[in-house]
Amino acid sequence: MKKKLPENYYSITKNLLNYLPSRGLIILNFLVIIPLFTHILDKKEMSIYIVAIQILNLILTCSFDWVSKSVLRFYEKFRLKNCLEKFFSSVFWISIIVYLITVIVYFLLKNVLIKHFAISETVFLYTLFLVVPCGIRQFLYQILRLKNNYKLYTFSIAIYEIAFVVLFFSFINLIPGSESILLAMNIAITFIDLIIFRMISFDYKLSFCIDISIVREILKYALPLVVTNACYWGVFNFSKLIFQSEGLYSHTAIIGVSLSAAEYIVNPLVALFIFVTFPFIIQRFENKDGLKPYFTNIIQLFYMVLAPLIAVFCLFSREITLLVLPNSYEKVALALPFVAAACFIHEFLKFVNLKYHMKNRTYIETRIGFCVISFSIFLNLVLIKYFSILGAAIAMFVTELVLLMTNVSSLRKFDYISWKPFLKTFIKTTFLILCSFAVVSVILPFENKFVYLFKIVVYLILVYIAGYKLRGRFLKS
Repeated sequence: MKKKLPENYYSITKNLLNYLPSRGLIILNFLVIIPLFTHILDKKEMSIYIVAIQILNLILTCSFDWVSKSVLRFYEKFRLKNCLEKFFSSVFWISIIVYLITVIVYFLLKNVLIKHFAISETVFLYTLFLVVPCGIRQFLYQILRLKNNYKLYTFSIAIYEIAFVVLFFSFINLIPGSESILLAMNIAITFIDLIIFRMISFDYKLSFCIDISIVREILKYALPLVVTNACYWGVFNFSKLIFQSEGLYSHTAIIGVSLSAAEYIVNPLVALFIFVTFPFIIQRFENKDGLKPYFTNIIQLFYMVLAPLIAVFCLFSREITLLVLPNSYEKVALALPFVAAACFIHEFLKFVNLKYHMKNRTYIETRIGFCVISFSIFLNLVLIKYFSILGAAIAMFVTELVLLMTNVSSLRKFDYISWKPFLKTFIKTTFLILCSFAVVSVILPFENKFVYLFKIVVYLILVYIAGYKLRGRFLKS
């Protein structure tokens, strides 16, 4: 008897497919751009670039990121109240004030960054300049999400990557490697922002008015996110700061490239589920529609579709490292399984933690994050001392497990996920992954780069064909 698919299966899948090409373009960063950097730059320059980008991510987390998330969270609410112009005007002026504060704080920390993390004055300035175009791009992408303009979103990523690579090769022979990357990023992102501005239809006039009640609601929701995301940033980056401050640039480069593999391949696909479903989730919540079946369907499909891909990094980490990276990065194979699994758990955690966003109780997530970061720092110091790069990766993975278990058990009154159907999907999908890997290992035991690539392709074909055939059984409620 044919199993009936969940009611949201086709609508979720359609939205995922619309944005899938854009995710494929982001994946090219690891398949093409990151290997390019590892072959051209020495490990010190690579480590400086990695640290600079992570500092940029922290600045964006503390400035524009939470503002852009507020747009996504409250757009539907203020649309229903017919006061979007006041809302966008308030958001605009919050952004200006936050950026000015960020610049002041960044300059206060300038000497610390230059002294302890091998960052030059030029790298410092290029990183600071990147904040504005990156912050504007985050805001514009949220507008594209609200308008479901996936074509312009995909087009902008494609143009950015082409412009970035062309500019990098134009600068690499003129200025140091890390500086050439950051300068190329500045110009390319600014160019893309201008293109989106010209092509997007923004129907609201900005004024000098700030609505205090709107600002109060945004700050209540978003300020805890700043602390929470800063804590999460520390989970993934504390080890790199330790290595960089001790002058172990090769260690920074290796753990950084491992994290880049996860961020550029795992995160785009995993985050795609939240990217396409979050606006609909908020609409259902604000209109008081039923969330439980929809949410359960999403996380079942989430695990069934993406767990086999994440398993590639865990089961074929050695093969991936030999295929993509120089021999000097062979230790990436040790760190990659733990880092990829940690990133996957972290993205899944975002689904679990949507309950805080909908109930506007993000401060609960902040408390948990603040406690867990202390545990993470301790774990990093201990494990890095004894296991170096591998210890840093294990600390990342263990911390994410603790975060997941803690957040799943909190705010139980907001029951929006049926865990029994999900656990069935989890068990069946994991069994299918292991069976597919076992089959490939038996039929392809040979050792060369062509076989490595063929093994991964055959594994993915097997697991996804079987998953598609069995989707009714794996996804049933």
